[in-house]
Amino acid sequence: MDSVIQAAIENKELPALSFWLERHGRVAWRKAYGRARSPTARANDADTIFDLASLDQIVATHQHHDLVDKAGSAADPVIQFIRSESSGP
Repeated sequence: MDSVIQAAIENKELPALSFWLERHGRVAWRKAYGRARSPTARANDADTIFDLASLDQIVATHQHHDLVDKAGSAADPVIQFIRSESSGP
């Protein structure tokens, strides 16, 4: 996953990303990538807050529907899709 995210940043597809994954109520993986688009262009860290308004809902819904289209069931655990798409953290 690191290489995919780094490539997207290098290709200017996104400036920065903070990733937070929880499993059984505990943080399983947390990582920050890229630099902020601001006059200071400071490095992104795990505590950087992004102003996305309600875009996260749209993105999550789109991803959900895409997975359902591929797999055929919204009842399947998300983890099976993550493992099939990536080797994971």
